[in-house]
Amino acid sequence: MGKGRSSQPKYFFAGARGRAAADPAGFILCTADSLSSRYGRWWHDERPVQIRGGCVLSLLLAVGAAAADANTTLEANATPPAAWEHTYGGLSNETLISLLGETGDGYLLVGESAGDGAGGDVYLVRADSNGTPAREARVPFGAGSPVAAARTPENGTVVIGETGGAGPGSADVVLVRLDPDGRQLWSRSYSVGSGRDTAAAVRQATDGGYLVAGTTDSPGGGSPGLLLLKVGGDGGETWHRSLPLGGSVLVVGDLVATPDGGYLVVGSTGGDRGALLDMLLVKVSSGGYREWQRTYSFGAETASGRTLAPASDGGWLLLGGVGGANSEEAVLVKVNTAGNEQWRKRLSAGGARTWGYALAPAGGGGYAVVGAAESREGTTRSWVAVLDRTGTEAWNRSFAIGNGPSRALAVTAPDDTRLVVGGEASRTTDALNDLYLSSVVRPTVAPNATPTAIVDVTSNLTATPSSTPTANATGTAVQATTVPATTRAGVTLPLCLVAIAGVALVAALRRH
Repeated sequence: MGKGRSSQPKYFFAGARGRAAADPAGFILCTADSLSSRYGRWWHDERPVQIRGGCVLSLLLAVGAAAADANTTLEANATPPAAWEHTYGGLSNETLISLLGETGDGYLLVGESAGDGAGGDVYLVRADSNGTPAREARVPFGAGSPVAAARTPENGTVVIGETGGAGPGSADVVLVRLDPDGRQLWSRSYSVGSGRDTAAAVRQATDGGYLVAGTTDSPGGGSPGLLLLKVGGDGGETWHRSLPLGGSVLVVGDLVATPDGGYLVVGSTGGDRGALLDMLLVKVSSGGYREWQRTYSFGAETASGRTLAPASDGGWLLLGGVGGANSEEAVLVKVNTAGNEQWRKRLSAGGARTWGYALAPAGGGGYAVVGAAESREGTTRSWVAVLDRTGTEAWNRSFAIGNGPSRALAVTAPDDTRLVVGGEASRTTDALNDLYLSSVVRPTVAPNATPTAIVDVTSNLTATPSSTPTANATGTAVQATTVPATTRAGVTLPLCLVAIAGVALVAALRRH
């Protein structure tokens, strides 16, 4: 539900109170109706916010105008403001499996809704660019459960899943094709081998039709294989592959097409190190033949690979989890086009556990990661982090949807100012899940329109030259320049700013 905002312009200033060097200064956020001089003027609306790792020395100029009302305040640990928020469902328990962009403005949520029989229904919600639902549909999926979806060239949807059953040979892959209005056009099932076949991901094939990735088990209890199933636009099977990858455990997370016409499959594999799993990446050709595979180990911890996205330099970013049953952190692994690891980063919301479920490019070469964060008290909230191209966190927050537990399962960045996050939120009335969409105002780390500003170093600064980073809204340095410790010297600094809802915060810090 969107909240009204005033369009009256205000000006925001960042500065510091004068204190001894041993006493970290408070970070001051002020608003003013107008600019009165080169340095602006303090206004009555001061609000101190503590910045980690140093003290603010002086006020930087050119902080920027913002559309806000007179009560607008920002804090270093503020929850991300939502431009709008909507929930969908209410008839049964809904689970989000995919968030797909519309050909025009808007979104398609594809989920599973608990049905009357042994399986679930496909639950479709078409929403406009503001999240307002335009159309809903529920389509029976048979005895199985839907697990993933993709768009068709005609703006329809293909949904994959598997038939019910847990024993050998008791599950087959199911593919259902829906038209743009959610009506079923056809349904096909595929039995690749004599073992259990499962589906995990589906994408439009690079040469037409669709490619499904999953697993297939040997009937004799041997190692599972990577299942690749290629079908045409009418659902007819073109080919299938069962690729042995080694290990007694194989879990498929996601599938993406590569620029050369092939595909990458991310997941996890194990068996060689007892109960521990390693993150897995497999490159296959357009014909489904393996070209290479890589594993990424985390020592004495188990790891999973859930999804992946293209990096700004042509490589790939893998998202998964690392830890154990009672402790988990999200993890990013950056690889080049050959799958060789370049760096890895662990992400945590600071509580007991943090799960990373989805990521997307977020402008400027950076990324947005979403998931769920569990506090040490056991409360689970949706979680979002924004990172630059090197994996450095620019922003990391959890947020609530309603009054119950929630988790974020999908994210897209429609523009440079916001993220649209999709997920599930528990209803307090019956503890069942609804689907949700939330448009979250996105902090950005980008060059200022005016690349430099003058900073006056205070006369009582006699320390050795020090780094004076420009800090973002969480107090994390995003750019640094060395400033000589001279008496009231005018120093020109390049500016880098963090904008939240159009408010720019810029501060010079001296670290002790």
